[in-house]
Amino acid sequence: LVHNCLPASYSVSGMIIKRLRDKGVIQMMPLRSIAKQKMIYPSKNLQESLVEDGKLYLNESQLTHDALVSSVCLGMLKFDLFDDAEIEDFLIGTSKFASKRGFYPDAVLYGDLEDESFSLPIELELTQKSRTRMMSKFMNYLDMSYENVLFFFFDERVARKYHKEYMKHAQSYREKGRLPQILFSWGKCEEAIKGDLSDYRVLIDEREEILSKIWAFKEC
Repeated sequence: LVHNCLPASYSVSGMIIKRLRDKGVIQMMPLRSIAKQKMIYPSKNLQESLVEDGKLYLNESQLTHDALVSSVCLGMLKFDLFDDAEIEDFLIGTSKFASKRGFYPDAVLYGDLEDESFSLPIELELTQKSRTRMMSKFMNYLDMSYENVLFFFFDERVARKYHKEYMKHAQSYREKGRLPQILFSWGKCEEAIKGDLSDYRVLIDEREEILSKIWAFKEC
């Protein structure tokens, strides 16, 4: 993955990374749940030099989740329906995501459909959560002006479990307020980190589709 981002061969890229690491510019850690993949991020010394107060507020326990959110956004931007995305860090404290409940999605995608702009919040569930916590996440979107919300999972069994639970209560949720249609999508972590969502499946109410069948890819 790093080799794809650097203008050099695999061996030269490895030497550059090793040199930066030896000089204390970067740090590396394995990506949780993804075999043979590592995360490269700024060292504490570099973080101190990047911001005035010396704090970049990197939460190492969240790095795998945040890397997957960014990669999923890049994967979604390959579909011609979307033209921009913002992750949670760029939404906090702004009016771009108006939430009376004081929460922010992991990211928001922006696009145009039939000459009208729209936003699609994204939630990414790396680990299995309790039923109560997931239902609370769904309820967060009550009374909001979004037509759809897209939840990503990396375990089909978990995705179907939450979808089934949500569908049992969807009508009562919708009667309590304006609840967007929640889409449940799942696939492999290894594909998501590469920004490849072409084989990801999605449940839209009771209908199951493949993401690449409902949204066309941009022409290269």
